[in-house]
Amino acid sequence: MSAPVPETFPAPRPFTLADPLAAARRWSTGTVMLVLAFFCGAFYLPNLGRADFDKKGEPREGAIVGEILDSGDWVLPRVNGHRLPEKPLFYSWLGALSALAFGLNEFAMRFPSALTATIAVVVTFALGEWLFNRRTGVIAALMLAVSTNFYALATKARIDMTLACAITLALAAFARGYFGDPARAARWYLASAVAMGIASLSKGPLGCVLPVWVVLVFLALRRDWRGMLAIRPFSNALVTTAVMCAWYLPAWWLSRERGLDGGPEGFVEVVLWKENIGMPLGRVEGGGHAHGFFYYVPLLFTAFFPWAFFLPQACWGIRRAEGVERARSGFVLVWFLAGLLMFSVATGKRVDYLVPLWPAAALLVGRAWDRLASETGAGPIRRRLLPGTVAWGLCAAGLMAVLVLASTPHFPQSVTRGVTWAGQTFGDRASISAERFLQGEDWRVAVAIWEPLHLHFGTLAVMIAFLVIGGAIGIVGAIAARPLLSLAGCWTLVAGFAFIVTRVFLPPITYQYSIRPFLEEVRHVVPSEAPLYAVRTFDYAMPFYLRRHAPDIPIDDLRTEWSKGVGAFAIVKEGDLAALREAGGGGDFIVRARSETTREAGRLLLVQPRRPK
Repeated sequence: MSAPVPETFPAPRPFTLADPLAAARRWSTGTVMLVLAFFCGAFYLPNLGRADFDKKGEPREGAIVGEILDSGDWVLPRVNGHRLPEKPLFYSWLGALSALAFGLNEFAMRFPSALTATIAVVVTFALGEWLFNRRTGVIAALMLAVSTNFYALATKARIDMTLACAITLALAAFARGYFGDPARAARWYLASAVAMGIASLSKGPLGCVLPVWVVLVFLALRRDWRGMLAIRPFSNALVTTAVMCAWYLPAWWLSRERGLDGGPEGFVEVVLWKENIGMPLGRVEGGGHAHGFFYYVPLLFTAFFPWAFFLPQACWGIRRAEGVERARSGFVLVWFLAGLLMFSVATGKRVDYLVPLWPAAALLVGRAWDRLASETGAGPIRRRLLPGTVAWGLCAAGLMAVLVLASTPHFPQSVTRGVTWAGQTFGDRASISAERFLQGEDWRVAVAIWEPLHLHFGTLAVMIAFLVIGGAIGIVGAIAARPLLSLAGCWTLVAGFAFIVTRVFLPPITYQYSIRPFLEEVRHVVPSEAPLYAVRTFDYAMPFYLRRHAPDIPIDDLRTEWSKGVGAFAIVKEGDLAALREAGGGGDFIVRARSETTREAGRLLLVQPRRPK
C-alpha cells in the first residue's frame, strides 16, 4: 500500500496552443467532472432519436420496456405475451424510467446507454487523475468518449454500455481501496462488490467474473497473497450475491408460479445457461457468434479507433515506469490484457463485448501521451510516437487491402483460400462486407448515404469545417512537436466524423433495413380489437412499434384461426404466400400492407382472409 501520487502539473498558466488542457488545471476536480458530463451530453444526446431500430438488440430492449409499462410487472415481463427476457433487467428498469420521462420512443430507449457512458467517462477521468495526474485523466476521458465502439454503444439501446459502466466502477473502486489509505480500503472494496452486483444485474454473472478475474491476475502477478485476503473475498462475495438476488430470486420464483416457457427450468436454461455459459463457450447450437482465438486482434484497431494505434507503444512504455507508478500502470495493463485474454478464450465473440476494456485502454494511451507531453523537443515524438504509429497503420491498411482484394473474383484462388482461413481466424467481418459491396448487394446503402445530403447541408458544412480545422491543428501540432496540440486536432477530427456519421448518414442507412414504416401502417390498418399474428416472422420491433402483441404461430394454426371467421390479420413473409394459400384450403386472402424493406427474412406482408361475397 502507498499514498496517492501527488499532482505533477506545474503552476497554472493561461490557455495556449501548445497546451490546450492548461485551463483544466485551474478547475477543481468536481468542475472538470461537470464539464466532461456536459460535453458527453452535448455529444451523445442530440442524435439518440434520429435513427430507427433496425436490428434485434435495440427493439428487444424496447419491447421489454413496453411490457413493463403496460403490465406493471418490473420483475418478469412477458415479451409479446409469453417470452421470457433473455437478460437481467437493470437496463430495462433504466429504460422504463426514461420512457416515463420522455415517452416510449427510440430516444428514451437509448438514453440509459448515453447516461451510463457519461458516467464511465467521468469515472475514467477520476481514476486517471487519482492514479497518475489530472492531465492523464482528462486525456483518457476525452479519448474514451469519442472512440468508435464506445461512441456507437453510447448511442444505442444495448445493455453492453450499462455492463461496462458497472465494471469500470467496480475496478476503479478496487484500485482506490488497494492503492489508497488502508483505513478506507474496506469501504472501497464494499463499493466494488456492490458495483459487481449491479454489473451482474446488467448482463448476468459476467459482470462479476471479469472484475474478479482481473483482480486475481493482478494480485497473482504481484504475488500479493495478503492482498487477496485484504479484499475480504467471502463477505464481499455475499454482498455481490445479495445484489444479484434482488432480481434473480424473485424472477425464478415468478417463473415457477406462472409456468412461463417451462417454468423455473426454462428460466434457468434461458437466462443462466444459454446466455451466460452456453453462448460464450459455444455450447448453444445456432448462437454464440463463434470465432477463432485471434478474432479481436484486427478489430482492436477499428473498435478503439484511432487511439488503438498508440496502444502497443503505451503498453511497452510501462517498462520505464518505476515505484508506485509502475504498480498502478501495471493494474491498468492487467485490466486490459487479462480482459482481452478472457474474451479471446471464449468461443462466442462480438466486438461489443470488449467495451469494458476501453476505459483501461484509454488510461494506457492517455498516460503515454501525458509522458510524451512532459518531454521537450521533437526527439521523443520522432523516436517513439511516429515510427510505431506509422508501422501499425501500414500493417492495418495492408490487412484491409488484402481482405478487400481477396473478395474479388480475379484474385488467385490459392491466395484467396489462405486469406479465407486468416479471415476466419482473425475476423472475417471486413472480408464479408467487402464481398457484399463488390457484388452489388449493399449498393442501395451507398445510394441512401448520398440522397439526404442536400437536406442536411448546413449540418454537414459545419461538421466538415470541424474536420478541416481538426486536421489542420493535428498537422501543425505534429510539425511543431507539440503532442497535446496534435492530440487536440486528432480528437476534433474523430469527434466531428462520429457526429457526422450519426446525424447525417446513419438514419438513411438504418431506414433501409427498418420495418418501422410497415409496422406503423399495420397499426393503422388493423383495428385494436382484431386478432393479429406473426407467422414465422416474429421480430422484437413488432411489439415495440405496434404497441400490442403479435403472437408468433405456424401457418397451420393460422388456418384454424381463419376458420373461426373472426377476420384475423397475419404478418407473413412474401415467400410463404404459396404455403399460406395451401394451408388455407385453397382460400384466398387480401394483402393489406407491404413492407418496402427486404430483410434477411424476406419482404413482409399484412394479409387478411378474403370474405366470400
